[in-house]
Amino acid sequence: MAVDANARYKVTVWLVFNSPAAADLKVAWTTPAGVSGWWRSAGQFLGLGTDTVSQGALTWSTTAQLEGAAADKSIELLGVLVTGVTSGTLQLQWAQNTSTPSNTTVKAYSVLTLQKIV
Repeated sequence: MAVDANARYKVTVWLVFNSPAAADLKVAWTTPAGVSGWWRSAGQFLGLGTDTVSQGALTWSTTAQLEGAAADKSIELLGVLVTGVTSGTLQLQWAQNTSTPSNTTVKAYSVLTLQKIV
């Protein structure tokens, strides 16, 4: 999604994925240069046994790793992005966390919203 220079945005993502327990999922962002702010992820993180864990205060260059379970799971990503003098693109990236087995999918109807705030 396109972002303006010298602006603030509220970022919200609801993402449904399916990944084998041995494969897991990782999510990260690409941003214009010079951004600040924070994001967090709520979901089951690697090595933790609950779905109600919130990992907070992540910088926009941080990757979150989430536990797969060979079943559909959902995560929520929330953040405030503050751009500097450079406009550009905010892009959510996702990938399987390990190389095998290779059948992690993000499901249709996952949603990313971007709202400019004052």
